[in-house]
Amino acid sequence: MEQNREEEIKDEYYQVERITKHKIVRGKKYYLIKWVGYHDRDNTWEPVENLANVTYMIEEYENKRKLLGDNSDMRSGKMKKRDRKDRTKIYDEGDSSAYAESKEQDHLDFTPSGAELSSTRIGLMDSESKKEGSFDKDQPEKIMGVVRQINCKEWLMKVKWKKDPKTLKRPKTSTYTNTELKQRCPNLLFDFYESNVISSI
Repeated sequence: MEQNREEEIKDEYYQVERITKHKIVRGKKYYLIKWVGYHDRDNTWEPVENLANVTYMIEEYENKRKLLGDNSDMRSGKMKKRDRKDRTKIYDEGDSSAYAESKEQDHLDFTPSGAELSSTRIGLMDSESKKEGSFDKDQPEKIMGVVRQINCKEWLMKVKWKKDPKTLKRPKTSTYTNTELKQRCPNLLFDFYESNVISSI
């Protein structure tokens, strides 16, 4: 019975809702992760290598920090011993509606209250387009990660787009199935798979 429980824990997958903080411990960066379906008290500190499938969330978090001029890093010599809720298998950040809600909340969390944004910061905000990217008009730059699994062979994946050379604005990220990405940008899909292969050898 104990072995069945261990196998059940080993096979559990956890969904990242958002990244809330970061810190550096002995020169290694950790992110505080809010998990889908779990209370804030269940948040855990995870090293970057445990977050391979949600690198786009790390990029978004770091970009927001830069936008707000936050260059501080929490530094600590020790970390708490991790319990059985150590979430080492991560495949996405949850369903797209929960993700959209968390992004809206993240935007509010990172908006400086009453502070004037410098022209540099306003320039950064203006470089983002309000329209979502599509294969009809835009060129894909990178597959950022898996948003959610549809079935055993199909996933919904987030695509980052190249800046428009005329307007110098980048379209918003959008989601496509891996089947469609296999047809439209197989090299980017291969690069994504290759960068996320974890060997047990």
